Amino acid sequence: SLQKKIEELTKNTNSQKERLEEARNDIKEIREKWQPKVRLLARRLSEEYAKHFREMKCEGEIKVYPEPNDEKVDYDQYGLEIWVRFRDGSDLQKLSKFRQSGGERSVSTMLYLLCLQSVTQTPFRVVDEINQGMDTKNERMIFDRIVRSCALKNSGEESPQYFLVTPKLLPNLVYPEGSDISVLTVYNGYGMIPAEE
Repeated sequence: SLQKKIEELTKNTNSQKERLEEARNDIKEIREKWQPKVRLLARRLSEEYAKHFREMKCEGEIKVYPEPNDEKVDYDQYGLEIWVRFRDGSDLQKLSKFRQSGGERSVSTMLYLLCLQSVTQTPFRVVDEINQGMDTKNERMIFDRIVRSCALKNSGEESPQYFLVTPKLLPNLVYPEGSDISVLTVYNGYGMIPAEE
């Protein structure tokens, strides 16, 4: 009968509403635990990032988008944005291939990776060809920051090993006194002794 169908649909609708409300409450509970941690991590990254940029007499920060307190946003919509300023008199701009040069993007990305490494625990780190798209000045500056970040007196006994692979190493690089840094140079080319010998 029609009345019976209406009652079943009403019961089903009420059950679905209850399940929906339970799901919303679960999401809210998870969000309340998750958001403060995300904000804290983003603030730590941004502070470290800003410090690197200040040392270069530039400006940089990392922002969470959209704002973590927006309850209508799904988790998969959240992300981090990198904002930089390389020139006096300009505003902070979101890092993009349209606004910054290739060297500026490389420097910004490498500094972001260094900041990420400061909040993660790993036994070793490998960076391959960081100097892609960088001029000598930026390459030297990034190399200096990597060396300082992995020198034992700055990072402690528990710091991970750091492997930096590069096809060319700048001359006259400065290594902090007392640092536990080894430079291994691999030669490959015409006139080299064959591997079998």
